[in-house]
Amino acid sequence: MRFLSKHFIVLIFSITFNSNAQSNFEFGGYAKYLFNTSKYPQLSERTYDHILHNRINTKYFFDDSFSLTGELRFRTFFGSSIEKLPEFSSLIKTKQPLFNLDWMLWNTNKSIGYAEVDRLYFDYNANQFQITLGRQRIAWGTSWVWNPTDLFNPLSILDFDYEEYPGNDALRIQYYTGAISKVEFAIAPTREKNKLTAASLISLNAFDYDFNFLAGLKHHRWIAGFSWVGDIADAGFRGEITFQQ
Repeated sequence: MRFLSKHFIVLIFSITFNSNAQSNFEFGGYAKYLFNTSKYPQLSERTYDHILHNRINTKYFFDDSFSLTGELRFRTFFGSSIEKLPEFSSLIKTKQPLFNLDWMLWNTNKSIGYAEVDRLYFDYNANQFQITLGRQRIAWGTSWVWNPTDLFNPLSILDFDYEEYPGNDALRIQYYTGAISKVEFAIAPTREKNKLTAASLISLNAFDYDFNFLAGLKHHRWIAGFSWVGDIADAGFRGEITFQQ
C-alpha cells in the first residue's frame, strides 16, 4: 500500500497451505491478518484499520518443460480510513499498464473487497532456454531499497507487506550460458504510446562477484547500466548504476 503517512503495522497471524494432490498440479497459498494505524496529513486524528489478506497460488505442468502459473490475492479492508478518506479505494488498486485483471468486489463506507491476479504466465524451460509469457515478475535489481536497474518491476520499500511484489505483463527470453551466467531479453508493452519497456541483460560472475550489464528502452528513453554483488572483508557490497538519455 502506498500512503503519504506514518504507519505502524502488526502481523497478527499467518496461515499457509500447500497441496500436491496430482503430480502435474500444485496448489497453495496463505491467509494473514494485518493491523494498521496511520496518521494522514489531511486528517486531525489517527486512523485504525484491519486487512484480511488471502492468497492462492496454482501451477499446472503440461509436461517437464511447459507450465502455466496463476496466482490471485484477495484483500478485505475495514476500519476508519475507509470512512474518512473518499479516495481510499483508489489508493489500494494496483495499476497495470496493459491488462486489468483486478476487481473491486464491494466498496462501502465500512469495508472494501479487492481481488487481483498478479501472476498469470506460461513458462517453457528446456535445455539452456527459458521463455516466459504473461504477468510475471522480472527482478533485475540487486539492491535492497532503490533499484535503478530494475526496469520492469522496481522494488518499493512501501510494499514490505506484499512479499511477492507486483508483476508485469511481459515476454521474457533467457539463455543460460553457464550455471550462474545468462543472456536475456524482455519486453513489456503498454496501452499508452511511448510507454513500452524493452531491454537486454547479460549476467556473469568474475572475481567472486556477480555482474549484470543492461541496455534498453524505457518510456521512449534509452537507458544503460550495470550492477554488482559481492563481498569486501566478509561484508556485503552491492550497487547499481544507470545512464539515461
